[in-house]
Amino acid sequence: MVHVQDLEAPEQMYRKLGAKMVVGMPFKDQATSDTLYMPQIPPSSDKTGRRALKRLQVNTAGYAFVLTAA
Repeated sequence: MVHVQDLEAPEQMYRKLGAKMVVGMPFKDQATSDTLYMPQIPPSSDKTGRRALKRLQVNTAGYAFVLTAA
């Protein structure tokens, strides 16, 4: 489970998910989580959080973000 607060420190979150890090960017590895459950998404004003999610989507094939209504 990934919380909005986890997006405040993207590199820690990437490592927690098992992604390999290359120049601060996450890359998928065999040990990387394939699916993320996010009970809440960051607001559109949270540029850091949105960028962290975008990097996961672009650089790690196979991610699916499961969003639920609060």
